[in-house]
Amino acid sequence: MRWMTLCAATLVFTATASAAGLKVDRKTIEAKSTAYEIKAEYPQTGVKAIDQEIAGWVEGEVATFKKEAAPEQDSAGGAWTLDIGYTVERNDADVLALLFTLSSYTGGAHGSHVFRTWNFLLPEGTRVDLAQVLDGGKALAKLSGIAVADLNKQLLTPDGMTDADWIKRGAGPDWGNFEDFLLLPDAIKIEFPQYQVAAYAAGPQEVRVPLSALSGLLRKDPRVPAASFDCAKAATAVERAICADGALARLDREVAQAYGQRLADIEAASDKEAVRVAQRGWLERRNAACKDQSGTALGACLTGVYRTRLAELSATP
Repeated sequence: MRWMTLCAATLVFTATASAAGLKVDRKTIEAKSTAYEIKAEYPQTGVKAIDQEIAGWVEGEVATFKKEAAPEQDSAGGAWTLDIGYTVERNDADVLALLFTLSSYTGGAHGSHVFRTWNFLLPEGTRVDLAQVLDGGKALAKLSGIAVADLNKQLLTPDGMTDADWIKRGAGPDWGNFEDFLLLPDAIKIEFPQYQVAAYAAGPQEVRVPLSALSGLLRKDPRVPAASFDCAKAATAVERAICADGALARLDREVAQAYGQRLADIEAASDKEAVRVAQRGWLERRNAACKDQSGTALGACLTGVYRTRLAELSATP
């Protein structure tokens, strides 16, 4: 793949090809009521796969905020506010990388500021997650080690507003810690929102990991779906369907991550075992519910089963 090759010829090509990036138009949604004030900006590129996904996500965030907005009467803070903005971090012949910032105020001492990143392979607009870029747990551990060392250097100062354990938790080898990444021509840039690796007052943090530091640890083809299990060992029609579909593989990873987070949040051994039993039972139900389906029907069956399980695992215990 051109974007992963670090030879001089490719770097020259990438720089030259930057002019061949997509034409990006800025779209805006604005809404105001006594309960909320919203401004959301997002790009439109002319690539259907990209535009549908981005617009659908932004519209969903706006709709959810409207539904949940409930400022206290006579509150000095006034209406709830939501501002969604973005920057184009990369736009060349190979990749469109977008960084969204969501700033909201729903009462309290201060607002919330979080990130959402999107990386699309061009020209077709395939979205890729970090698990499709890095080749498994060894690569994740390497990335984590570099990020932790960099953050230690940046933040472990008398006024760094953090400590080594906080950084280790927020940048440890967990896929969930690196959701906000940007695939640049020569590096993976990771955005850490406030609170993830340091106190709110320290602000968001950023780490750039050169691709050269990950030599031999990048997947040969990031377009190939990456499930939570080894697709080379897929033994059933259900597993093979998951490994053949990028959206299903992503759902599989999301469920696995939510399951791992649920286990991590539980202290009692008996409660952990109950979650494990429930997960094994769900896998059996997944297989039983969808095993007789094929084609688009199988995909639809699995999508429904996975979304239901994701909602269950993400709900407050």
